[in-house]
Amino acid sequence: MYTKRKGYLFLFIALILLSLLALVAYFSYRLHLKPPVGINPQKEVTPAYVSTDGSITKTTSSENGIATFTLEGQFINKLEKYGDTNLLRGGFVIRGDKFKHPLEVFIGSVGNFAYLGKYQDSFTGDSSWNAIPINTLTDLITPNTPVQLKFIYKFDFNNPDQGYLITQKVIDDYEKAINDGYEYVPPTDFVLSTENVGIIQ
Repeated sequence: MYTKRKGYLFLFIALILLSLLALVAYFSYRLHLKPPVGINPQKEVTPAYVSTDGSITKTTSSENGIATFTLEGQFINKLEKYGDTNLLRGGFVIRGDKFKHPLEVFIGSVGNFAYLGKYQDSFTGDSSWNAIPINTLTDLITPNTPVQLKFIYKFDFNNPDQGYLITQKVIDDYEKAINDGYEYVPPTDFVLSTENVGIIQ
C-alpha cells in the first residue's frame, strides 16, 4: 500500500513539474516579445467599428471588460512551431491590405491546444467551435487558405492594459488605411497571439 501511494505521489509531483515547465516556456515567450518601437498609443479604448470591406471588426464591452479584434485574411507561409513552446507562428496578411504587409501571429496556449471554428460557406455563416491539438492546425491551415483570427482582451476599461493599447493603435491604423486605400506598414517587431482560429468548410 505504501509503495502504491508513493507511486501516486511521484506521478503527482511529475505532473506539477511538467505544468511549471510549460508555464515557464510560455512566459519566457511572452517576455521575449518586447513592445514595438515608435508606437504612441492612446490611453483609452477607442470606439468599435467594421472596416469597409469587412476584413477587420472591432467590438468593445465596457460592462464586461472585453474588447475583440476579428481579422480575416490568409497566412503567406506554412505555420511553424516556435522554439520549444507549444505555439505556432506565421505571417498573416489582412484581406483588405492590397499592399500585403504581413503581421507576425502566434497561435496556441499553455495547454497545447487552440479553438478551431468551422464556418458554413463564409465567415458570416453558422459556425461550430472546438478545442483541438495545436499541431493539427498545420494540416488545416495552409498558405492562402481563408482564415479568421479572433484576438480577445479582458481588462478594466478605466485602466486599459498597455498590450491592448498597442494592439489597438496598430489595428485602428490598419483599418483607417484599408478604408482610405493608402499603405500602412506595421512595426516590424509587432506581434499578435491568439487561441481562436476560424476556417470555412
